[in-house]
Amino acid sequence: MRRLSTPLPFGSLARLLSALLLIGSLIGVAAAAPPPSVVLLYDGREPEQAALEAAAALAFAPHAAAVDFRTMHAGRSETVPFLRRHDLTRKHAPLLLVLSGSEPDARIARRIALQADAAPEENVRRMLAALRLKGGPSRPAPAPGTVVAAVTADGGEEERKSLVVLAGPQRQADGLRYLEPGSAVVYRLRLPEKLRTADLRGELGGSYAVEVGGSPEGPWKRLIDSSAYFSGLAATLSARTRPVIDLTTTLRDLAGALYVRVLPSGSVRDRAVLARLEVTALGPGVPSGETEWLLEVERLRKERLAALGPAGAATPLGGVQDNRTLTAARSPYLMTADVTVPWRKTLTIEPGVTIWVAGPFGFRIQGDLVARGTAERPITFAPAQPRHPDDWRGIEFFPFVEQPSGQHSALEYCRVTQAARVTLNRFAGMISRCRFEGCLDGVVLKDGGAGRLHHNRFTDCRVGLAIERGAGEVTASEWVRCHVALRVTEPHPEQPLRFEENSVVGSRVAAVDYPRHPSRQLPPLLLPNNYWGDAAAGRKVSDGPLAAEVRFEPLRAAPPAGAGPGW
Repeated sequence: MRRLSTPLPFGSLARLLSALLLIGSLIGVAAAAPPPSVVLLYDGREPEQAALEAAAALAFAPHAAAVDFRTMHAGRSETVPFLRRHDLTRKHAPLLLVLSGSEPDARIARRIALQADAAPEENVRRMLAALRLKGGPSRPAPAPGTVVAAVTADGGEEERKSLVVLAGPQRQADGLRYLEPGSAVVYRLRLPEKLRTADLRGELGGSYAVEVGGSPEGPWKRLIDSSAYFSGLAATLSARTRPVIDLTTTLRDLAGALYVRVLPSGSVRDRAVLARLEVTALGPGVPSGETEWLLEVERLRKERLAALGPAGAATPLGGVQDNRTLTAARSPYLMTADVTVPWRKTLTIEPGVTIWVAGPFGFRIQGDLVARGTAERPITFAPAQPRHPDDWRGIEFFPFVEQPSGQHSALEYCRVTQAARVTLNRFAGMISRCRFEGCLDGVVLKDGGAGRLHHNRFTDCRVGLAIERGAGEVTASEWVRCHVALRVTEPHPEQPLRFEENSVVGSRVAAVDYPRHPSRQLPPLLLPNNYWGDAAAGRKVSDGPLAAEVRFEPLRAAPPAGAGPGW
């Protein structure tokens, strides 16, 4: 039988065995080669970096065969030769170093920058992604009741670390941050990765709003609004409140960090007071404290309404009104927000109705307001807690496009107390037999109009009637003890004001104020057929070089019969 091959010579066999041994040894060396080394340089004095060191150790534990992970306190870097050569100090921490070679001659092959102000979980994810390792930080969920993030508005180090934005006029004093109208403050609250259910709790006062977002610029989602809770009564609460909101839904979209914005809510005059914000963890099945907070809101509302005296049992009033009637049966009404009457809509008020205004709110009438009282049952508009001549904003009629305002409006036998003003823009309705008491400006006539004002009384107002290019007729009315009874900023060039058969007495500064225009000559102001009881006191008209011409003739020697409201 023929052999298919011949045996190898002895020398060839020896060489083959040697090659196999060499390959095996190389494979063994490669298999035994240590994994690449990485070192996390951190500053143990900083709480966030100390937490990062612990979170990173947990995250790298499953990857011990692929990478040799170690941590090193930045304060010790000066004693390590290969770190000292690169002048690495605390200012560089946190930093992940990928080493080449063995110590003490190791070289830094790569630096992975980390963010000192980022949450530990964010930096751990950055490290693992840079090394192409799967997985992520593993931390147990916080125990229910644990405050996982908090900021106290005391101006201290913890607040400064969380502070992102300070906008608008505000001040910090006595552990509180006072937010003026137009101001806001934004904090960044770092949250644990496994936080799934939590409450946002606060300690705030005044009229406040709390909003959350995923960045310092928003977009913002409003979570807490005192004006919604207390129907405009927030500014009258003397003590700070402690609102609670369930964050569970919000946390589904915002992980790692929560930006919280606090600002005043409601009127442009409202102010907010901030003491503390915190996020408290909830466990599975643990109820939020929001329900208890809403019960507390109801208790505070009733308590505050009772303190308002006459408004304690009032019917709430506010918002847009659509052809509504305020009935005497439901009076009094407590106005806790602006009341708006749109174009082609009418708000009707029955005789005997009283409206208490609980804050700096007002009526904005683009449609019509029909408030017809009687001498026996007048309609009253007054602040719930009278303090100043402008406790509430008053009533403003304003036209729709080029239409006149209040064409079908009428105020009869009404009493308006301590309002900022009743403003009539191109007004074409009627106001008769009404009292305006203690107002900043009783009535302001603006920009033309054909309104009829007769048989009214203005008492103890700063300015009884102000004319700002207004028109119409004002007759059979009286002014008593106003600082200035009639102030004319500028007469209407085409629609002269008819001001006759009126009585003006007891003016404290001047009966009439008609200042010169800074850039053009004003026509003489014609005010005939009125009684000026101030003439004898020399205060009939404001004088001086800035006074324009006023003509009173012919004068009445006595008040006209029937002047005033008659009740």
